[in-house]
Amino acid sequence: MEVWNLGPWNTTMDVPLDARFLDTLRGSQSLTPLPPCGFTGNAFPWICWSLWTSRNVYLFENRSQSPKDTFGKEILALKEWEVTQPFKPQKTSRSTSLPRDQALSSMEVFCNTDAFWRKADKASGLAWIFFNQASKELYRGPLAQSFVSSPCMGEALAIREALLHAGVAEASSVEEDGDAGALMVTGTAAATNGRERQ
Repeated sequence: MEVWNLGPWNTTMDVPLDARFLDTLRGSQSLTPLPPCGFTGNAFPWICWSLWTSRNVYLFENRSQSPKDTFGKEILALKEWEVTQPFKPQKTSRSTSLPRDQALSSMEVFCNTDAFWRKADKASGLAWIFFNQASKELYRGPLAQSFVSSPCMGEALAIREALLHAGVAEASSVEEDGDAGALMVTGTAAATNGRERQ
Protein backbone atom coordinates (compact mmCIF):
# COMPACT_ATOMS: atom_id res chain seq x y z
CA MET A 1 0.00 0.00 0.00
CA GLU A 2 2.92 2.35 0.70
CA VAL A 3 4.03 2.23 -2.94
CA TRP A 4 0.59 3.38 -4.09
CA ASN A 5 0.78 6.32 -1.67
CA LEU A 6 3.95 7.48 -3.45
CA GLY A 7 2.04 7.58 -6.74
CA PRO A 8 2.70 10.68 -8.87
CA TRP A 9 -0.92 11.64 -9.50
CA ASN A 10 -3.07 14.69 -8.92
CA THR A 11 -5.36 12.56 -6.73
CA THR A 12 -4.75 9.65 -4.37
CA MET A 13 -4.78 6.21 -6.00
CA ASP A 14 -7.19 4.04 -4.05
CA VAL A 15 -6.70 0.34 -4.85
CA PRO A 16 -9.13 -1.79 -2.80
CA LEU A 17 -7.97 -5.34 -2.08
CA ASP A 18 -11.04 -6.76 -3.84
CA ALA A 19 -10.70 -4.54 -6.94
CA ARG A 20 -10.56 -6.15 -10.37
CA PHE A 21 -7.27 -5.40 -12.09
CA LEU A 22 -8.81 -4.51 -15.46
CA ASP A 23 -11.23 -2.02 -13.86
CA THR A 24 -8.41 -0.38 -11.91
CA LEU A 25 -6.23 -0.23 -15.03
CA ARG A 26 -9.02 1.45 -16.99
CA GLY A 27 -9.62 3.90 -14.15
CA SER A 28 -5.92 4.76 -14.01
CA GLN A 29 -6.11 6.23 -17.53
CA SER A 30 -7.86 9.30 -16.11
CA LEU A 31 -5.16 9.98 -13.50
CA THR A 32 -2.92 12.91 -14.39
CA PRO A 33 0.78 12.62 -13.52
CA LEU A 34 2.07 15.67 -11.69
CA PRO A 35 4.62 17.70 -13.71
CA PRO A 36 7.53 17.21 -11.30
CA CYS A 37 7.76 13.52 -12.19
CA GLY A 38 9.12 14.08 -15.69
CA PHE A 39 6.89 11.69 -17.63
CA THR A 40 3.51 11.85 -19.32
CA GLY A 41 2.42 8.21 -19.52
CA ASN A 42 0.27 6.12 -17.22
CA ALA A 43 2.37 5.03 -14.23
CA PHE A 44 -0.13 2.42 -12.98
CA PRO A 45 1.04 -0.53 -15.14
CA TRP A 46 4.65 0.32 -14.33
CA ILE A 47 3.94 0.32 -10.58
CA CYS A 48 2.23 -3.06 -10.95
CA TRP A 49 5.24 -4.45 -12.81
CA SER A 50 7.62 -3.04 -10.21
CA LEU A 51 5.58 -4.59 -7.38
CA TRP A 52 5.59 -7.94 -9.20
CA THR A 53 9.36 -7.95 -9.75
CA SER A 54 9.98 -6.80 -6.15
CA ARG A 55 7.79 -9.66 -4.94
CA ASN A 56 9.81 -12.11 -7.05
CA VAL A 57 13.09 -10.76 -5.67
CA TYR A 58 11.71 -11.31 -2.16
CA LEU A 59 10.42 -14.83 -2.88
CA PHE A 60 13.30 -16.18 -4.95
CA GLU A 61 16.30 -14.23 -3.67
CA ASN A 62 15.15 -13.54 -0.11
CA ARG A 63 15.84 -9.81 -0.55
CA SER A 64 13.35 -7.12 0.33
CA GLN A 65 13.10 -3.65 -1.16
CA SER A 66 11.73 -0.53 0.46
CA PRO A 67 8.60 1.08 -1.01
CA LYS A 68 10.72 4.07 -2.11
CA ASP A 69 13.18 1.78 -3.94
CA THR A 70 10.32 -0.07 -5.61
CA PHE A 71 8.68 3.19 -6.65
CA GLY A 72 12.00 4.65 -7.83
CA LYS A 73 12.64 1.66 -10.10
CA GLU A 74 9.17 2.04 -11.59
CA ILE A 75 9.66 5.73 -12.34
CA LEU A 76 13.10 5.07 -13.84
CA ALA A 77 11.73 2.29 -16.08
CA LEU A 78 8.84 4.49 -17.24
CA LYS A 79 11.17 7.39 -18.06
CA GLU A 80 13.58 5.11 -19.93
CA TRP A 81 10.69 3.72 -21.96
CA GLU A 82 9.33 7.18 -22.81
CA VAL A 83 12.77 8.37 -23.95
CA THR A 84 12.85 5.59 -26.56
CA GLN A 85 9.45 6.53 -27.99
CA PRO A 86 9.06 8.91 -30.95
CA PHE A 87 8.91 12.49 -29.70
CA LYS A 88 5.54 14.25 -29.91
CA PRO A 89 5.74 17.69 -28.31
CA GLN A 90 2.62 18.75 -26.48
CA LYS A 91 1.16 22.17 -27.07
CA THR A 92 1.43 24.11 -23.84
CA SER A 93 -0.27 27.27 -22.72
CA ARG A 94 3.19 28.74 -22.13
CA SER A 95 3.82 29.03 -25.88
CA THR A 96 0.70 31.17 -26.22
CA SER A 97 1.95 33.71 -23.68
CA LEU A 98 3.54 35.78 -26.47
CA PRO A 99 1.75 39.00 -27.49
CA ARG A 100 -1.02 38.12 -29.95
CA ASP A 101 0.13 40.71 -32.48
CA GLN A 102 3.59 39.16 -32.67
CA ALA A 103 3.59 36.80 -35.66
CA LEU A 104 5.66 33.64 -35.40
CA SER A 105 8.43 33.45 -37.94
CA SER A 106 9.45 30.24 -39.68
CA MET A 107 12.88 30.48 -38.00
CA GLU A 108 11.50 30.29 -34.46
CA VAL A 109 12.65 27.42 -32.31
CA PHE A 110 10.72 26.36 -29.22
CA CYS A 111 12.44 24.91 -26.19
CA ASN A 112 10.90 23.03 -23.29
CA THR A 113 13.06 22.50 -20.23
CA ASP A 114 12.45 20.35 -17.20
CA ALA A 115 14.25 19.65 -13.94
CA PHE A 116 13.76 17.53 -10.86
CA TRP A 117 15.53 17.82 -7.53
CA ARG A 118 16.10 15.08 -4.96
CA LYS A 119 16.47 16.51 -1.46
CA ALA A 120 18.22 13.47 0.05
CA ASP A 121 21.43 13.80 -1.96
CA LYS A 122 20.98 17.26 -3.53
CA ALA A 123 20.97 15.73 -7.02
CA SER A 124 19.13 17.16 -9.98
CA GLY A 125 18.15 15.81 -13.39
CA LEU A 126 17.93 18.32 -16.22
CA ALA A 127 16.41 17.98 -19.68
CA TRP A 128 15.69 20.19 -22.67
CA ILE A 129 14.04 19.68 -26.05
CA PHE A 130 14.14 22.04 -29.03
CA PHE A 131 11.50 21.78 -31.73
CA ASN A 132 10.34 23.97 -34.59
CA GLN A 133 6.96 25.52 -35.33
CA ALA A 134 5.90 22.32 -37.13
CA SER A 135 6.55 20.37 -33.88
CA LYS A 136 9.54 18.57 -35.43
CA GLU A 137 12.15 17.75 -32.83
CA LEU A 138 15.46 19.43 -33.58
CA TYR A 139 17.55 18.49 -30.56
CA ARG A 140 17.20 17.13 -27.03
CA GLY A 141 19.55 16.57 -24.15
CA PRO A 142 19.63 15.29 -20.56
CA LEU A 143 22.13 15.95 -17.78
CA ALA A 144 22.54 14.69 -14.22
CA GLN A 145 23.90 17.34 -11.85
CA SER A 146 25.24 16.88 -8.31
CA PHE A 147 25.40 19.41 -5.46
CA VAL A 148 22.26 21.33 -6.45
CA SER A 149 21.00 23.39 -3.52
CA SER A 150 17.26 23.68 -4.34
CA PRO A 151 14.50 22.95 -6.87
CA CYS A 152 14.80 26.54 -8.10
CA MET A 153 18.51 26.03 -8.74
CA GLY A 154 17.64 22.88 -10.72
CA GLU A 155 15.27 24.94 -12.88
CA ALA A 156 17.94 27.57 -13.42
CA LEU A 157 20.51 24.93 -14.40
CA ALA A 158 18.07 23.38 -16.88
CA ILE A 159 17.53 26.77 -18.50
CA ARG A 160 21.28 27.41 -18.55
CA GLU A 161 21.96 24.08 -20.24
CA ALA A 162 19.22 24.73 -22.80
CA LEU A 163 20.76 28.10 -23.58
CA LEU A 164 24.22 26.57 -23.89
CA HIS A 165 22.79 24.11 -26.42
CA ALA A 166 20.66 26.71 -28.22
CA GLY A 167 23.31 26.95 -30.93
CA VAL A 168 22.53 23.38 -31.96
CA ALA A 169 19.01 24.55 -32.75
CA GLU A 170 20.44 27.60 -34.58
CA ALA A 171 19.17 30.13 -32.05
CA SER A 172 21.01 33.43 -32.36
CA SER A 173 19.59 35.67 -29.64
CA VAL A 174 18.08 35.46 -26.17
CA GLU A 175 15.56 37.84 -24.65
CA GLU A 176 13.80 37.63 -21.27
CA ASP A 177 10.01 37.51 -21.52
CA GLY A 178 9.38 38.98 -18.07
CA ASP A 179 7.92 35.77 -16.64
CA ALA A 180 10.51 33.97 -14.51
CA GLY A 181 9.54 30.66 -16.10
CA ALA A 182 9.70 31.75 -19.71
CA LEU A 183 12.54 32.87 -21.94
CA MET A 184 12.64 34.04 -25.51
CA VAL A 185 15.27 32.32 -27.64
CA THR A 186 15.14 33.94 -31.07
CA GLY A 187 11.50 34.63 -30.28
CA THR A 188 11.30 31.23 -28.60
CA ALA A 189 9.38 30.34 -25.47
CA ALA A 190 11.40 28.17 -23.09
CA ALA A 191 8.94 26.67 -20.62
CA THR A 192 10.23 25.26 -17.36
CA ASN A 193 8.91 22.91 -14.71
CA GLY A 194 10.95 22.47 -11.55
CA ARG A 195 10.27 19.64 -9.18
CA GLU A 196 11.37 18.32 -5.87
CA ARG A 197 11.72 14.67 -4.89
CA GLN A 198 12.09 13.66 -1.26
